[in-house]
Amino acid sequence: MTTQQVGSPRPSWVDDDCQDGSIHPITHVRAEGILAIHATCEPPCPRAQSARRYLENSGTRT
Repeated sequence: MTTQQVGSPRPSWVDDDCQDGSIHPITHVRAEGILAIHATCEPPCPRAQSARRYLENSGTRT
């Protein structure tokens, strides 16, 4: 679940929920950030799996 700061029109990406594999909107930069935030999840959480899959499918990561 994401949080939202008062007065901020966008949700926070820092408090990403590991079990939430749905990432919208997703960009290369956001996917890389999600992988960095969730690097310690073992086994890889659904959020990290979605980000990695996005990068693999977009040809920016193998």
